[in-house]
Amino acid sequence: MTPKLAFLQGDGSLTPRSQTNLNLTRWEKPGDVTEVPYFRWGGNNNSNVANMTRWLHDGSYLRLRNFTLGYRIPGDILNRVKVRSASVYLRGTNLWTYTREKNLYMDPEASINGIVSSPVPNMKTISFGLDLGF
Repeated sequence: MTPKLAFLQGDGSLTPRSQTNLNLTRWEKPGDVTEVPYFRWGGNNNSNVANMTRWLHDGSYLRLRNFTLGYRIPGDILNRVKVRSASVYLRGTNLWTYTREKNLYMDPEASINGIVSSPVPNMKTISFGLDLGF
């Protein structure tokens, strides 16, 4: 079994650009059905040109970018512990993204300039907080 390069999307002409795991599905032998061309280090078989349909994706998406759930503690409870105000909250950012295109491996909001240089995905964050007023 030949080792597979798990980080190159291109055909070898622009190595080591476009680093994704999609290269694991690249063409290797007759009969393979894939959109990723045969890899040839330093080669150029024109499969990286911008007007190829393999670069076209449905960019429709639905994203839960910000979510906050909070609760203000009632004043009668706070009076017993000599606190003027108190609230607790749970906040999440970039919690979920749905894309219609399962092969869309980059952020659907990434710049559309024809170049994708292994963008860093949006970070998901979850935070919990307590606000107290004395």
